[in-house]
Amino acid sequence: MASQLSQLARLMGLDLDQLAKREILPKEIALKMQEKCGGCTKRGACQNMLDAAPENLESPPKFCPNNRFLRFLQTTLIKDE
Repeated sequence: MASQLSQLARLMGLDLDQLAKREILPKEIALKMQEKCGGCTKRGACQNMLDAAPENLESPPKFCPNNRFLRFLQTTLIKDE
């Protein structure tokens, strides 16, 4: 996974690499997420946000091109804690 994407997902409680290895996250979708992250025009803002982020994030930034899917994974895979 793209490093910013993986870092963001981990802060949200998701391990995209493990989800892909366990085939919970289809390879095609993982690749599409990487493409979206790599082509994002807000990579600098993203890195600044990640550098300043607390240990956990409730949701990805609104400008993230993977925002909707990351929120879907988070609400689907992470049960009430």
